[in-house]
Amino acid sequence: MIRLALAAVVGYLLGSVSFARIVAARTLPGVDVADTEIEAAPGFAYRVGRVSPGAVGRRAGARAGGLASLGDMAKGAVAVGATTAVLGRPAGAVAGAASVVGHAFPIFHRFDGAFGQSPIIGASLVLAPRSLPVAVVMGHIGSWLVGDSLVHGLLWPVFLVPWGARRADPAFVGFSVAANAIYLVRVWPQIRQRLEHRRSHPASARERWAELAASYRSNPFASPEVADEGEGEVG
Repeated sequence: MIRLALAAVVGYLLGSVSFARIVAARTLPGVDVADTEIEAAPGFAYRVGRVSPGAVGRRAGARAGGLASLGDMAKGAVAVGATTAVLGRPAGAVAGAASVVGHAFPIFHRFDGAFGQSPIIGASLVLAPRSLPVAVVMGHIGSWLVGDSLVHGLLWPVFLVPWGARRADPAFVGFSVAANAIYLVRVWPQIRQRLEHRRSHPASARERWAELAASYRSNPFASPEVADEGEGEVG
């Protein structure tokens, strides 16, 4: 029990380090990065509302967003790797989940954090690296089945849970359930915005699939200035 508690503390403190804020301070001094909109699908953009790698990338470009995302992935990976090496795999899974909690509710930033995708990726890379491509592929399949890019854009981490269950890996199942619980709490405002948009803009299945196909051609890290000039999409 002491090992698990120690792992939780280590994971939480590492997760509380916000690389998105570090990169934003260097590239966007004085800018409220949380006040950013990201186009998730043609005709639909959601307000981020948090300092996240996606928000940094949207405002400062792919390089800045990528650096922020890599840093936030690394803290999840380090939390799992270090605690697993010293305290064992169950403790590593606890540290991974705690890093997501720290990312979402960082003690260093008045508990005002981001969403959790990046540390989930980093932790999963150490705990069960093959789970990531499976979850992403399942997210894409789910998107086409329901005709909405939101599934692969925001909800792919949910597919980590059945992967761990299928592999009979209790440590990874525990991590993925806990991480998704925190992540879904944080991302719910964006999901709600999408649901409200769907209710006010009903579309046929064919229109939804066309919209989904168009989302693959969009550039989520295009800066507002570039996007305003009509150069925000890549062909």
